[in-house]
Amino acid sequence: MSTLFSNNNGDNGYRLRYLEVFNWGTFNGKVYKLQPDGRTSLLTGANGSGKTTLIDALLTILVPTNKRFYNQSSGAESKKERDENSYFWGFHGKIFSEAEEKSKTEQLRTKSDNPYSVLLACFQNSGTQHTITLVQVRWFSNGGLQKIFIVSPYPLNINDHFGKDHFDFKGDWKKKLVKQYAKTEVYNSFKEYAARFSELFGLRDKALSLFSQTVGIKVLGDLTNFIRQEMLEESDAEEQFKNLYTHYHDLLDSHKKIVKDEKQLELLTPVIKNKQTLTELKDKKERLDFVEEQMPFYLGKIEYGLLEKEVERLELDIEIAKKDKDTITESVGKLDKEKGQLIAQKAALNIDSQISLLNKDIDSETEKRNNKSAENARYIKYCSELNLDTDVDAPIFKNNYSKILELNKTLPAEAEKLAEQKLRLKIEQESVASKIENLQKQITSLLSRKNRIPDDLINARARLISILETTEDEIPFVGELIKVKSTEQKWEDSIEKLLHNFSMQLLVPEKFSKAVNQFIYNNDMQTKIVYHKIERKPSNSLHRWPTGDDDMINKIELKDSVYQNWLETFLLDRFNYYCTDDLDVFYGSPKAITSNGLLRNVNRHEKDDRPGRWNKSKYRLGWDNKATVHYLQQEKYNQEKLHTELANKIKELNPSIVSLQTKVQTLSNLLQLKNFDDINWTQHAEKITALNRQVQDLKKSSDAYETIVNQLKEVEKELQDENKKRDALITKISKLDGEYNDKNLRKLKINYEELKESGEQAITEFLNDAEITLSDISTLEQFDNMRIQAAVKLKGKQKTAGNAVSKLELETTGLIAAFINPGEKITNEFANWSGDVMNIKADLSGLDDLEDLYKTIQTQRLVEHKRRFRDYMDKSMLDALTSYRAWLNNELNKIEDMIEELNVPLKKITFNRHPDTYLQLECRQLRGENEINIFRGQLNTAIPNALDFEKQKNDEAYRLEVFNKIKELITELQKEEGWRRKVTDVRNWLVFSAREYSAVDNKAGQYHDNTASYSGGQKAQFTYAILGAAIAHQFGIFQVGKQHKSLRFITVDEAFSKLDPEKSQFLMEFCAQLNLQILVVTPLDKINIAEPYINAVHFVEIKNKKSSVLYNLTMEQYYEKKESFKQLAETRE
Repeated sequence: MSTLFSNNNGDNGYRLRYLEVFNWGTFNGKVYKLQPDGRTSLLTGANGSGKTTLIDALLTILVPTNKRFYNQSSGAESKKERDENSYFWGFHGKIFSEAEEKSKTEQLRTKSDNPYSVLLACFQNSGTQHTITLVQVRWFSNGGLQKIFIVSPYPLNINDHFGKDHFDFKGDWKKKLVKQYAKTEVYNSFKEYAARFSELFGLRDKALSLFSQTVGIKVLGDLTNFIRQEMLEESDAEEQFKNLYTHYHDLLDSHKKIVKDEKQLELLTPVIKNKQTLTELKDKKERLDFVEEQMPFYLGKIEYGLLEKEVERLELDIEIAKKDKDTITESVGKLDKEKGQLIAQKAALNIDSQISLLNKDIDSETEKRNNKSAENARYIKYCSELNLDTDVDAPIFKNNYSKILELNKTLPAEAEKLAEQKLRLKIEQESVASKIENLQKQITSLLSRKNRIPDDLINARARLISILETTEDEIPFVGELIKVKSTEQKWEDSIEKLLHNFSMQLLVPEKFSKAVNQFIYNNDMQTKIVYHKIERKPSNSLHRWPTGDDDMINKIELKDSVYQNWLETFLLDRFNYYCTDDLDVFYGSPKAITSNGLLRNVNRHEKDDRPGRWNKSKYRLGWDNKATVHYLQQEKYNQEKLHTELANKIKELNPSIVSLQTKVQTLSNLLQLKNFDDINWTQHAEKITALNRQVQDLKKSSDAYETIVNQLKEVEKELQDENKKRDALITKISKLDGEYNDKNLRKLKINYEELKESGEQAITEFLNDAEITLSDISTLEQFDNMRIQAAVKLKGKQKTAGNAVSKLELETTGLIAAFINPGEKITNEFANWSGDVMNIKADLSGLDDLEDLYKTIQTQRLVEHKRRFRDYMDKSMLDALTSYRAWLNNELNKIEDMIEELNVPLKKITFNRHPDTYLQLECRQLRGENEINIFRGQLNTAIPNALDFEKQKNDEAYRLEVFNKIKELITELQKEEGWRRKVTDVRNWLVFSAREYSAVDNKAGQYHDNTASYSGGQKAQFTYAILGAAIAHQFGIFQVGKQHKSLRFITVDEAFSKLDPEKSQFLMEFCAQLNLQILVVTPLDKINIAEPYINAVHFVEIKNKKSSVLYNLTMEQYYEKKESFKQLAETRE
């Protein structure tokens, strides 16, 4: 069977011309050169001579650190047995130091030598006459090993270009090298250096890893795993998914905006409905207020009309009364004249003077009797009030006065005592009223938010948020982030006490700390404020979090936030208390707390039971304040009940106080009457009787006198009657004049000009609605009754309207608060909710803004978001999803094509002989139900049929169904990265195997997918074949148009020492068919196996157990020294 390449292209590709090392391992002090000249050669020498050191030099030049494994042939179990550092310093053995009493590693080079090391490999392509030299230079500086990596298109060597005359530690040699040799590239990192030479050699991603594997070939196990991991490059599936997820994120974001818009409309609809109703109710109330405003003018108009009629009637009555008065005045004049004549006749009799003197005495005694009689009546009334004797004489008066003096000692004191008691009750009542007002303020405040923090601190934070232009979530109070678990209510009170002060402390991100300090320094915050600067550093508190149920920190839960780690750390450091009511356990714990608040902190113990200092209104923890609101409402109810009780007590005291005050005043009045003579009126009555008797006796002494007196009495009586009539008319006229003037003035004062037509209409409607009629009103008295009736009904309707407004305002305020602060579930779902309501006040003043927002959402935002959602799905998401599936299928096709391409040259390579066979790689897609096929099914399901989508895309329900399928797929992919990487890596969609075919008739033969049941030789042979195919693919040996520039060099370190001659022969022939240059590393006793296939021998030996030397031998030189090699091998054995 022919080989893959003819003789004339045997030197195609890059082959190793020479390898040079300087100060590398035990190759010390000079340049050592391994020179295979692009042909397969053999590296040999005794064990420990330095063969692997040279192979590791090649690995260092070509393979990155993370894929490089030094000293593979010696069976090293750890990458740390040898490393670049040990090779640089020339570590070669250990000695025991007697002085230090410990072993020390010997080294050929020390820091005092100021050494440097150079590795150089020159590869040449005879077909294209191109050269690539790879160089690495190392030196020790600044406490570490420094490295430079070089790629040059010239055949450089160490002596001429990196020798002691050319190298300096300042780095000038690099500038000279680049200047002298154009296109020579110098790199500071292996990554850039490897990328450059990989590009020049045409190497694929796995090539350098495979090169490392060929050094110490390990038996191949599962073929599928090997091809997936070692032959096939990992695609950029993650990048493709990121691109897909970007489109999905846009779609999800637009859908989330729709959901948010609809949720906001749901919450705003009752608010807007209430706003309309509130407007109607306010209009009704304003109309009633307008009625109240216009009512005086309306009533004034009616009153004016009634007064006009009254004034006209009074004018007529006054005119009639004046005429009657004039008639009577004339009659009085005549009687006065007649009376004068009779008095003159009586005076002529001279009796009047005596009677006149007696009448003066009678008048004096009468005045005294009347005064004392009045005092006596008062005295009896007062005595009756005090239950004293009212049948008064001098002894009883004296006895009463003694009792009065005694009462004066007790009654004022009792009255003062009751007055003080009432004052105390009034003070307590005012205090309770203040508490009720304060409780209502707290309740109103708490209803507008979710936390339990006091108003003064809330206001202080609001000022900070305003100047920082941030949110409450970014500057929270500790109490907003902690709550006692619902299952731990027994411990709630003691935990609240323990964390009370801490709960009211602010957490300020580091980025705001300077601004916060500046603001608080320059302003009066009106309260005590404590805040912590929070540095965003990771905490390991979870590693030491206690697990016991009785630890206080396990009886609380923390809100998800960026401050959670900080809180956990702080709570562990400061509040790691043990909760127990067992005092023995309490005594044995350094930090402990009981359910009734007894606290222990090492040696300090505390329990605060001071009355009035603590209640549930002091609770500060949690992000739901319903319990606090309920408690405060109950407290308010209790205080209102107490307020009513106090009012009743005051009401009960009032009669007693009034009674006592009356008695005290009575005592005061009685104390002024100190003598019985002050009230003894009877003595004066007796004297008046005697005087009157004397007057009668005088009158009877003359008949003429008696006749004149009788006539005079008749005239006087008639005159008296006429005067009474005249006085009555004068009074009537005066009264009528007064009434006339009053009503006329009242009429003049009436102003109904400000009565508006709309006002009159509104009042008429109100009166009709109130069933008050005006047609029956004809007098001012009826008018006044109507006025009172209208006022009562108007006040009632105003009160009803006001209550309706207040009730709806309260309900609406609650709805607004529920929208502005909708709760944790909604804010977690819609993180930017607060941005929509940031500038809207959480009270009725924000109604217009809320209505504007409602209209904006309904007519603009929701419409736009739905349009964007349709656009994202139609123009972006479905295209991206279809492209993603197409990309995955294309990657699958690439792998299948690559397997077909590999099979073309593999068909030309003999695998087994007698009869001759060749290998063919096979791949098939996974079948049955598995993660891969489930994913592919989900992907296909998520992409709707184009025709169906076009027909139904305007159906929102259908579009939502499509979206949900997409969401389900993307969510699954996003949720678990490991699963996503597995199912989107198309290498995992295929299983691989190999099958032998007859070289004669191409009939299928033995099937290979695993080497578990093979013999050692069979395993090795199959491993070489598959590894060779992998190398051919990764090195680009079969890549059309690039074979001429591919790397054609591998090294196998001591593989022959582990294989039988037949399989070693297969390896050499197989590599020859692949046209690969091999550097075979083998011990002295295995050289004969490789002899037919090599063109040169490189012999290594070590002198003085520390200095390795290298010899390059032609085959002629080798054959001359062959016997000595055998003897040397036998000696080593």
